[in-house]
Amino acid sequence: MNKDYCFGWQEKSSALIGIGHQKAFAGNQNEIFAPKFEDYFVFWKAGQSHGYFSEETIEIWKRESRKFGEKEYLKKFLAESAKIRNEFKEIIKKIEEKDMKKCTNAELLEDFNEYYKKLQRIQAIYLASQPEGVDFVNTKLNQRLKKERNKEEIEEDHKILTSSPKMDLTQQERVDFSALYQSNQSDEREKELIEHAKKYPCFFFNTYSWKSILFYLEERKRKSSKEELREEIEKALEQKRKTEKKKKELFVLLSEEVKEYASILMELGHDRLQLKNCWSGAELLALPLFTEIAERINVPVEDFFAAYTEEDIEAGLLYGTKLDEEEMRKRKQAMLYHVDNGIVTFKTGEEAEKEINNLLGAQNFSEQKEVKGMVANSGSISGRVRIVLIEDIEGFQKALNEFEEGEILVTTMTSPNMVPLIEKAAGIITNE
Repeated sequence: MNKDYCFGWQEKSSALIGIGHQKAFAGNQNEIFAPKFEDYFVFWKAGQSHGYFSEETIEIWKRESRKFGEKEYLKKFLAESAKIRNEFKEIIKKIEEKDMKKCTNAELLEDFNEYYKKLQRIQAIYLASQPEGVDFVNTKLNQRLKKERNKEEIEEDHKILTSSPKMDLTQQERVDFSALYQSNQSDEREKELIEHAKKYPCFFFNTYSWKSILFYLEERKRKSSKEELREEIEKALEQKRKTEKKKKELFVLLSEEVKEYASILMELGHDRLQLKNCWSGAELLALPLFTEIAERINVPVEDFFAAYTEEDIEAGLLYGTKLDEEEMRKRKQAMLYHVDNGIVTFKTGEEAEKEINNLLGAQNFSEQKEVKGMVANSGSISGRVRIVLIEDIEGFQKALNEFEEGEILVTTMTSPNMVPLIEKAAGIITNE
């Protein structure tokens, strides 16, 4: 009997990141937020990864979200999140301080395993901030707002109440970026840019070249003046001040229950970006380790990230084996990693494509006239559509240069570095 699967996300990602998410779901042993998923899969086609979950798995996920209704649970969750992030930073620090050239293959594998296990813990706890993970609190908040506020005010009230007074990751990055280039020495300036990228690695997802990153940051710096950056920052701060003022006015009118639910969503939203800055930027931070592993296996770095799994890395380092040309071709054509009640299926090439069709059915969008989905912000707008599939920092720079003010942005998962694009768009359609 065919099952119904719900779309989760689409983005370009390495095999390690995409499968890491799936392994995180399967081996989630966290005491804090650990839904036991049953049936889910990720597949790659045309360089893009696509995540899907069975309807039963979605319901399990939503049931786990009820934990945020328990007293003191949010405090425990945030403490666990901070602990895992700090542990991951220590692993990255150890990788940076090592001379990878002097490590044996066994030592490289040990470092990789430590990194990958911790990464999966971050990916697992990140589940809590997905829509399914906040379903209980979000539903409760909306129910209370419907009782206490006018219907037409609920959407705006929700945004105000759940906004954080703290600067989010994108805003803090702009503040730090404006302070760059304190030195006039070119070598010192390069160090500044590298440290900036390491502090905000998720802005450079899928980018494995420091040359590309430095070029992007230098171009960005060249095109922006200190006055413009200062104005942007002040504008963001002023908006936060206005929002906080409105929030205080609303709190006078609303129940304690509303305040409690809104606070939970606010804290989780802020924490979500901190977690994403870990897992989404992990490969850049651990690049010295990965480039050395790829060199030892004798495979280009781009091919390594596109196709190599945890098992392939172990085989390469311990036994000197690597994927042959035919298997690389098949993996670039299609890959599928499917977990069904603990049973793992991994297929590539035509076999993967056939199984994807079996799971989802034949998909033909040529006759489709409209796109349907959930509305994040109500209203109507018209404009020219521009589809943007950002795969790395060079792709982002190209999209930013081509995107015109007032166009409708259609994209996959958004990332923090897309804010300049979003600010130019009249409307946004995303598959998140």
